[in-house]
Amino acid sequence: MLNAGSFFDAFPETLRLLVATAPYWIPVFLFVFAWMLWRRYLEIDYISKMEWIVLEVKLPLDILKSPLAMEVVLTALFQSNPGNPYERWFQGRVTRWSSLEIVSHEGDVRFYIRILAGFKNLVESRIYSQYPGVEVKEVEDYVGEVEYNGPDGEWNVWGIQYKLKKPDAYPIKTYVDYELDRQTFREEQEAAKVDPLVSIIEFFSTIGRGEQLWLQILVRASKKEFRVPNTWFGKQDWRGEGKELIAKLREEGKTDIVKALERSISKHGFDVGIRAMYVAKSDVFSMGRTNGLRVAFEPFNSEVYNAFGRVDGTDSEEPFKNINWDFSGGILEWKFERTHKAKKRTFDAYCARSWFYQPYKNRRAPFILNTEELATIYHFPGRVLETPSFVRVGTKKSVPPVNLPI
Repeated sequence: MLNAGSFFDAFPETLRLLVATAPYWIPVFLFVFAWMLWRRYLEIDYISKMEWIVLEVKLPLDILKSPLAMEVVLTALFQSNPGNPYERWFQGRVTRWSSLEIVSHEGDVRFYIRILAGFKNLVESRIYSQYPGVEVKEVEDYVGEVEYNGPDGEWNVWGIQYKLKKPDAYPIKTYVDYELDRQTFREEQEAAKVDPLVSIIEFFSTIGRGEQLWLQILVRASKKEFRVPNTWFGKQDWRGEGKELIAKLREEGKTDIVKALERSISKHGFDVGIRAMYVAKSDVFSMGRTNGLRVAFEPFNSEVYNAFGRVDGTDSEEPFKNINWDFSGGILEWKFERTHKAKKRTFDAYCARSWFYQPYKNRRAPFILNTEELATIYHFPGRVLETPSFVRVGTKKSVPPVNLPI
């Protein structure tokens, strides 16, 4: 057995070995490090050349489609082609991603979808085919209205991120479980349904002058793999993990969640990152508004299924504004600066819609949701939502534009 003395006595020999072999391992280390930096540069350069657009979707007063229609729309965002090896390794190509967004401008709630310009016709035609009465138009990016320059600026911000509490294979409670899965509804039937998304939109409609709430759901065709236990190189995707979970739960007699799992792994899976921000003029900024974002996804949670948790949000610097820094010392000043940097990074990452890649690659790995789960947390609500400030089309459109490519 190796005792403490012999353990430390081994260090000089180890150091001599490292020095002796340095001509061999140092070049390899430097090459790998340089390659990683070069790959990072290529990726950032590739992403910087992408052309993005923002589509706003306005809904008619009498839309009666279930979230099933949104599942069809979401399949247009499933762009799984990562390119050939040369494009990936020497041009920095990345898998395309999109952003599904719900935004409140002083209480006016709006739906946005940010996509690559090349997919505009595909996404528009898919939306019109499922929601004939909507109005879809390209608009200026709303984030350009705000500039965050720190605690002394015109705007103040606060952000939060969300996560899943259980492994990815566990599905969340979806619109099918809420019995919202019919193709269309009679008006009286729909009014009796419970749509968990309504609570988010209702909260978004409560803010006032100088305030905005931003919710961003970033999606990318999933390529997530997991190491198979008790193997060195064996890997499986999220469906393989789901099949193992199904076998385990079936033995435990949990038939309800087994049915949900079987339905889940039959659909497209997306890597997902979700963040939200409260943005307000400094003179009206209120930390009380952040409480609604902290609990925004709780209506989707279930003890039996999966549930959304949250990552701690960016703190407010308000408690430190009146501190005499010369008297208090450096600890509070350090925390003040750290808070500002966290806010700045979260704000910039939101504006860039960056999560999966540089320049703001998130330290927290994305989780996986399938089309059914995504359609549950992001869909166009019908008459069940009667929020007065919810932005809708004034008159119903019966058909999409005749010149829209299909």
